[in-house]
Amino acid sequence: SRDWSSDVCSSDLKASIDLGHRLVKIADKGSALEFTFVTSGKTKTVKAERAILAVPFSVLREVEGIKELNLNPAKKRSIAELGYGTDSKLIMGFTEKFWRKQNGDVPPSCGTMFGDFPTQCFWETSRLQKGNHGILTALFGGEKGLNPNPNILETTLGDLEKIYPGSSKLFDGKKSFVPWPKLPFAKGSYSTPTVGQYTSVMGVAGEDELKGRLLFAGEHCSVQKQGYMDGAVESGNKVADFFFEGRARVVSGR
Repeated sequence: SRDWSSDVCSSDLKASIDLGHRLVKIADKGSALEFTFVTSGKTKTVKAERAILAVPFSVLREVEGIKELNLNPAKKRSIAELGYGTDSKLIMGFTEKFWRKQNGDVPPSCGTMFGDFPTQCFWETSRLQKGNHGILTALFGGEKGLNPNPNILETTLGDLEKIYPGSSKLFDGKKSFVPWPKLPFAKGSYSTPTVGQYTSVMGVAGEDELKGRLLFAGEHCSVQKQGYMDGAVESGNKVADFFFEGRARVVSGR
């Protein structure tokens, strides 16, 4: 737990953050909302008059009791069916930003590349960072993101070689692979409305429920910036203003 008063504009608002709590059940008891968490192998129940749920619908739909809440039918459908992307990301470090230099017939670039090879696209993650080292992120979507190649590093470096010969030798050995669809607290890369969902459930994710006692936040709650961190911050600001009646505002950080 920590005092997060520095994260809001009003210093008289204080709260604590308890890590390692997995939401497994939610219930409306009339006078209060009841949340059950699993933490350190034990269950813990918390009651609140009002609450903000910032849980992706891909995860929330599996929480016990969510189907029994008296929510808007469109909201229930959104929680149960909203589509999610299957992207995975491979982040790689290099001893130099070779993509910014002329390489034979290949001109300097910002590191954003698309191709018809197994690696669907690249972009530079070290923009505005000083020093010679650089970082490229490779994105894999669809079936390739859902069930990535076990030899994904070798395949990706091989694809880079097709564009920049000799680039694999500049790989510094540092990498991070993020299979978003496999992560238990994400189960998807970001919300992705499927066919028909733009006209049936789009926009309802961010609406409050239970007469304002239950609020929702997250990128899936934004209409204009859905799928991006900007959307998450936008929705956070919206519910913070609603929850604290304008006294607090969520801030973003890099």
